[in-house]
Amino acid sequence: MVEAKVNMIRDAQCSEKQIIKKEVDTEENRLDHEMEVDRVNAIRIEEEIARKRKNERMIGAMMIMDQIKHNEQVCPTSHSGILSRLQGPYNPPPILMQQPCNIYIAKGVVRRV
Repeated sequence: MVEAKVNMIRDAQCSEKQIIKKEVDTEENRLDHEMEVDRVNAIRIEEEIARKRKNERMIGAMMIMDQIKHNEQVCPTSHSGILSRLQGPYNPPPILMQQPCNIYIAKGVVRRV
């Protein structure tokens, strides 16, 4: 009688151990899946941030080029043909070199000093 009771308790403990192992494995799989989803989201966010930074740099460069073009149109001597030198050789006429011109552009506002 005692042996049957011991075997029944041992069988119950073994089945409980298997159930706990299945629950632990299920929880580990769920956590692994969550971590993988978080990792993929983090990579996507980093790529989006990098793309936005690249776009901002491109927009900034275009704004600078537009400012240079505008300054050369308004007063060609102020920058001695910076844009032209970037695009090819530029030799300003001597008369333009004698005329000082100071123009400042800040956030789209043109001020002449």
